[in-house]
Amino acid sequence: MATYEGFDVSQWNGAVDMKKAKAAGKSFVMIRSSYGDVASYPRQKDLRFDENVANAKAAGLNFGVYHYMYASTVAAAKTESKGFVALLDKVKPIPYFVALDVEESYQYNMAQSDLQAIVKAFIDVVEKAGYFCALYSYEAMLNRMSSEFRSKYAIWCANISTRPGITYGVHQYSFTGSIN
Repeated sequence: MATYEGFDVSQWNGAVDMKKAKAAGKSFVMIRSSYGDVASYPRQKDLRFDENVANAKAAGLNFGVYHYMYASTVAAAKTESKGFVALLDKVKPIPYFVALDVEESYQYNMAQSDLQAIVKAFIDVVEKAGYFCALYSYEAMLNRMSSEFRSKYAIWCANISTRPGITYGVHQYSFTGSIN
């Protein structure tokens, strides 16, 4: 199986030189688009989303896009996903996958069936719009969902101490990487 090096960015990373990242051997970048209900609250669009997408395209760097979810109900998940899709539609084609980022502690503490229902509701809307949507989180959160449920999705798993003990397609192994 081939291994590809990539990184993720948001407004918190400041200006990122995508050409240098590509020259350093990175083959893809995951770009945060938004968080929460971005359709109702446009300020929840990542402040560097457009810039990061434009710079990735200019550098010829494959990119994907992710949304950080705050939803705690199926209705809220559907609302968040519609705002995410609207942002995706403005920057397509997207050469890599898109992803749902689920990390909030109250989501972790939800009943498994409720957590799975909000994840499914979000991803269903995104995939119905024509995008391949992966599920991203840290391993403990992903373990709150059944393995049968997880097997329906591509998994982007964060575990910085060891290789994940669950099935995954993308492994995030650091939160502190840098490129000169």
